[in-house]
Amino acid sequence: MHNRNRRTDMTLHHPRLQVDPHQPMVVTADRTYTWGQVDDMAAQYRVKFNHLSKQRIGLTFHADGNGLATLSALQALGCNIFLLPLDASDDYLQDVATRFELTAIVKLPLDQSHEPELILTGVDASKSQAESGITILTSGTTGTPKAARHTLESLSKPTRVHESFLQTKWLLCYRPNLYAGLQVILQCLVNGGQLVVPNHGASPEQVAQLSADAGVQYASATPSYWRWLLTFAPKSILSTIPFKQITLGGEIVDQHILSRLDALFPDARLVHIYATTELGRCFSVTDKQAGFPSKFLDKPSPDGVAMKIENGELMVKSANAMLNYDPRCGQKAMQSDWCATGDLVKEENGRCYFMGRRHDMINVGGNKVSPVKVEETMMQLDGIDDIRVYARKSSIMGQLVACDIVAATGFDQAQLRQHLKAHCAEHLNDYETPQLIKFVQTIQTSAAMKKVRH
Repeated sequence: MHNRNRRTDMTLHHPRLQVDPHQPMVVTADRTYTWGQVDDMAAQYRVKFNHLSKQRIGLTFHADGNGLATLSALQALGCNIFLLPLDASDDYLQDVATRFELTAIVKLPLDQSHEPELILTGVDASKSQAESGITILTSGTTGTPKAARHTLESLSKPTRVHESFLQTKWLLCYRPNLYAGLQVILQCLVNGGQLVVPNHGASPEQVAQLSADAGVQYASATPSYWRWLLTFAPKSILSTIPFKQITLGGEIVDQHILSRLDALFPDARLVHIYATTELGRCFSVTDKQAGFPSKFLDKPSPDGVAMKIENGELMVKSANAMLNYDPRCGQKAMQSDWCATGDLVKEENGRCYFMGRRHDMINVGGNKVSPVKVEETMMQLDGIDDIRVYARKSSIMGQLVACDIVAATGFDQAQLRQHLKAHCAEHLNDYETPQLIKFVQTIQTSAAMKKVRH
């Protein structure tokens, strides 16, 4: 029998916090897990997976009670845990296991009704000895993912333990195997909170209904995710969610999405967080304006993060950074304390504005085009719920500017197309103006819910 207010053995939870084991820890559409239940499962899995101690292990991760118990058990066993997508194919898992010399893959069930499955990979355990840690495969939309090594301590460093967060309810929108998802999980759990987790592949209406039913107070997602939710979930359900704080990160946060969120949730605090898998959490902005104040460049933050702009690119030195890259991913470690983020920044009137990723720039006959600038210009018109600007190959110009548009309900697409052409002719150069305009039902995003540019 559980003793009331005993400290759970969950390694993801703040050591000084006393939690009632009967208190809900994870809520899904199908099941609620208490702190005591997750604690008991973690103890069982420590016994079940004891032979994997201090080895390199892959975990297809879902943040239900089963998943958090498994992560806690492997962490307690001193494993180097490689977090993998829940829906990863067998070929992907085999490729990752071979490349990173993983002794085993612990595969979580999709339906929450079964225990994790252990798949031995055939890798010699003597080659798989490793220091304890959590390795995250980066969410880049192009190229081979990098393997960033963290510890639970480095991941937990940006979290805030405060009475205002105690036993609050957090919606998990990010994939839990990525840095942003882990930050939401940790921020919730270190404060003894309740994590609300939509089912894998849940629709916008299902996400909104679960959030309303659970009384979610805090939520963090990419701007693309928020646009998706605001566009396709019924406003009659969204408006009943008692949000205290809405956080955006992972992509550029433009004024349009900030204004939409502020209009629907006027009582919620809006926070824009800038973070990367390698650098950790760097800064946050709470003034409901796009960009960040130039004064952030003047001196390091209390968290030990310093920033500067070189050749139009944001450079960061962070105390929240990863340990290093896993040596088997073939990626060189950062050569200095200052890291080139790849994010282009423009400073104007005491404010710094993100202009997009360096590798996302479109080259039209030698002219560089910022997809972000084009999107922001087009979003000035009414009738657009979402937009994606990207490059298309051209035999004459090298590349052309193309865009996909989700039209708002009730707007005629033919008329909107004509308005867009006239608006672009007035506000953009010819080479910046989209030559291909396509109306779509939804915007193409990556697994991390970021716009795909390539």
